[in-house]
Amino acid sequence: MNGIILEIASTLRLFVRPVKDSGYLAFVRRFPCVCCGSSRRIEAAHIGPRGLKQKTSDFTALPICFACHQDGPGALHKIGPEAFQRLQVLDFAALQAMFNGFYFLKSGRYAAGWQAVEERRKAA
Repeated sequence: MNGIILEIASTLRLFVRPVKDSGYLAFVRRFPCVCCGSSRRIEAAHIGPRGLKQKTSDFTALPICFACHQDGPGALHKIGPEAFQRLQVLDFAALQAMFNGFYFLKSGRYAAGWQAVEERRKAA
């Protein structure tokens, strides 16, 4: 639970291992593509920071169809995340926050996480 809270709250992910959550990935794939609105061949596209020997959290994934993600002329993997974001007029951070909020409210983990934080604050 603490790993999830740290991952969401932290913008500096130097010492936090990436969170893996197959339930979140399945949840994201149920939505239409955030770029074109297609409901076919939806993938949970990881748009978070990564680099050499670095992985990104599953909570950075957004629903993007195969064409927009990998195959089309302006696909995310062909032009890169910054150019893709400008081309599609998207705000990745806002979309991540929205999907994370939906998921945590739906799963009940959001409330449980805040209860734990509140209990620790009261105990201190």
